[in-house]
Amino acid sequence: MRKLVKKSMFTALTMLMISGVFASTTMAESSINADNEPNELTSLYYIAADGEMDVGTPETVIKDTYWVDLEKNIVLSKVVGAIDLSYRPGDDKGFKIIYKDLEEIGVFPKYVLTPGETALKSHGKYYNRNVRSYKYIHNTGITNYSESIMSKQYDDFYRLSYLLGDDAKIENSSYLKMGMKSTDPVPDRENPYGFRESDVLSQDEVNDTSKLTVFGDIKEKGSIDSKQIKIHKVGDELKLDFSIYAPWFKRYMMGDTLRMTRGDLSDEEIKDLYENNEGMVDSQIVYTLDIPNEVDLRSPTASLTGINDFDFKTEIKEESGKKKLVMSLRLKEDKRGKKDLWKNIVEKIRKVDTSNVKVSISGLYVNSNAKPETNISLRGTVGGYFEWLRTKYDGVERKNLEMYGILPEDGDYTNRTYLSFAAKQNNEGRDQAVPSDKPNLISYTFKLEDKKTNPPVNPKKPSDPKTSDSPKKPETGRIDGKDRIETAINISKKNYDKAKSVIVVRHDLFPDSMTASVLAKLKDAPILLNPTDKLDSRVADEIKRLGAEEVIIVGGQNSVSEKVREELKAYD
Repeated sequence: MRKLVKKSMFTALTMLMISGVFASTTMAESSINADNEPNELTSLYYIAADGEMDVGTPETVIKDTYWVDLEKNIVLSKVVGAIDLSYRPGDDKGFKIIYKDLEEIGVFPKYVLTPGETALKSHGKYYNRNVRSYKYIHNTGITNYSESIMSKQYDDFYRLSYLLGDDAKIENSSYLKMGMKSTDPVPDRENPYGFRESDVLSQDEVNDTSKLTVFGDIKEKGSIDSKQIKIHKVGDELKLDFSIYAPWFKRYMMGDTLRMTRGDLSDEEIKDLYENNEGMVDSQIVYTLDIPNEVDLRSPTASLTGINDFDFKTEIKEESGKKKLVMSLRLKEDKRGKKDLWKNIVEKIRKVDTSNVKVSISGLYVNSNAKPETNISLRGTVGGYFEWLRTKYDGVERKNLEMYGILPEDGDYTNRTYLSFAAKQNNEGRDQAVPSDKPNLISYTFKLEDKKTNPPVNPKKPSDPKTSDSPKKPETGRIDGKDRIETAINISKKNYDKAKSVIVVRHDLFPDSMTASVLAKLKDAPILLNPTDKLDSRVADEIKRLGAEEVIIVGGQNSVSEKVREELKAYD
């Protein structure tokens, strides 16, 4: 483990370039370690207890990052090997940069493609301004090192937001001449995409990058509570929804796009960057679920909702004698690595909802290995990457690079970002069984039903022949509520502890209610009233309390809409 002093990555890289350029009049060898930084990727960096940046080994990071499965990988970068000052090209720059290959070590989420394996792998390795290196590739959720997400713009990360910030403090800038302040928005001329403040990173996210976290959660299908430890019987099927929440992601990309055209650029430069800039994208998300001995897999299936244009593959893997369900999403082949105008790509991304990418899983069954009153947990993980590149540097970057003679050799594919992520459990849905020292663990926990400790609601007593397992018989007397819906619920609560069936009817249609009353008598079921166009949360809670397995809807779609019918399917 190596202790490092936290400092500007851009400054370090600039020092590296200068040391290489002026080291010799002929050939000068220059090492990536010229500024005493190691050859580890930022996925190994973390903040120690004393506030300084440390570098862990792949083994220690893999061991400590319990909320996702990681594996060590080496990526090959091109770094400055020498400067040939005798070089005299036609444009007379005066020197030539000679590169050498460098192996850089880091960790990546397991089953996820590394930068050298994606659809963009052949389009340049330029993750920072002055060195053709993977060194500062972005990641979030792997360690507690906050700068890992912002390394590309370490000194100017504020430019991914809507306000001018430090741009307004640059000496002799047009902003100062116009009397603009750091709290003013970016001028319209520098925002050809028409981004609103809500489209890019907020000031809180810019100032505290720990807020740029991908969250995950597992709960039973149709459940509104993912904290609760569920009770199951042997033979029960576990139907689970596994979702991730990352609403900031597309705002990060939008801010990265806005950064390109803001600054003291001419109208022509801005127009060129907006109208002619091309780009490519690639992405992968991998969900995994550890299967304990108490659960059987019987032709498991998984379906995806929340995003389009992704291929979906489900596999069962054996690892150390345990089964693991691996569900991989990959951008469709005809979409990944395909060149398009960046403004078109931006418009597509703006329409994507990254706040609820969900995989619904079925085919998991409780088996006879389960023991009563024992917590049985299924650990889940989510890892992945989002990758994008643009074909043009912004004007300032291009001028700096031209000064050093290091424009790309394989076209203008230079402004490339690979962002890997590991999801953590959100606070609101944390499983009750999660150990206190593992708050980031994503899991689903259930217990086996124990008839000794969980008797039927109305057990039959031999000494009382009048007692039965049936729901309580309706009682007479007046029952009130603040509206018809609440009154019906209160009647249900008074007369039914449990009910196998419930009947749902429109709250303001008398003929349907008459029909429902006959059916209720036949089915020994409570009647619940509901509005036409949405499922009332009070009705949903009552259905859940009753433990109903069958929902009978009385009336057509004019009485109970298709939207409500879809919501009720979760309880049927």
